[in-house]
Parts: sequence; C-alpha cells; structure tokens
Amino acid sequence: MANLDPVKVRYVIRQKELGRSIKKVVAEMKTSGRWVQKLYAGYRKTGEILTLKKPGRSKTAITDHMRDIVSACFRKYGIGAVGKDTGQTSNPYTAQYNSLYNEGVRIGRQPKKSRERKWIRYERTYSNTVWYTDYKLLMTAGGL
Repeated sequence: MANLDPVKVRYVIRQKELGRSIKKVVAEMKTSGRWVQKLYAGYRKTGEILTLKKPGRSKTAITDHMRDIVSACFRKYGIGAVGKDTGQTSNPYTAQYNSLYNEGVRIGRQPKKSRERKWIRYERTYSNTVWYTDYKLLMTAGGL
C-alpha cells in the first residue's frame, strides 16, 4: 500500500465525486479499497479532507527530572531506572537508554561482539559436535 500525501488524498476524493469506481482509483493510486472508502466516508461525514497523521508510535521525550533519576540509578546500581526508585509503574526503556547514551555512557554497545565471528561455530562444549563427515564415504569404505 502506498503512502498518500494530501494532494493524492484530494485526488482520490475528487475521483470519487466524479463517480469513478473504487477499483479504478485503487489501481491508479496503488492503495487498498478499504482505505479509499474510509477517506471518502470521512470526507462525506465532515465535509473536510482528512489530514493524515505520521505513521507509527509517537516518541516520548524524557524530562529533566527523569533524566536525573536515570543517571542517579545508573551511578548507584549500574543499570537504568528501576520502577520502585522512580515511583512510576512504567519507564520507557529506550528513553532511559538514549539519555544514558547522550551522557556518554556506552552500555550494551560492543562493536567487537556485533561483528560476525566465523569461528564461533567451531567453539563447542563437546568436540564431537563439530564433526562434518560424509556418511556415504564411510559406508562405502566399510567404516560403519
């Protein structure tokens, strides 16, 4: 489904006002039929062209008070703010992480570990878990 800007929304409504079928509008605008129906129904209900919001969840800005609590908890415990220390039931973890990251604390970002390590598949607890054998060759050689 394509994103529709305000110009395209106006075009969809204009085409519906002219009596064009939804199938043709959908094929031209590369969107869903239900979305065209919703746009047109909203226009008929209010008389105004709907304004589209930004997609996705809105970001919560961390306050100065919360930033102080997070940095104090990190200095005290070595982790982000815990619910009982802040007096809140839910704390946005990513906001805490970003505030610590902006202060210069680099927790969790280890570039050496994020690179692909090709030899890791050979490091096993048991040495025989690494065996790659050709069973057909063993069968013909009389090994098994």
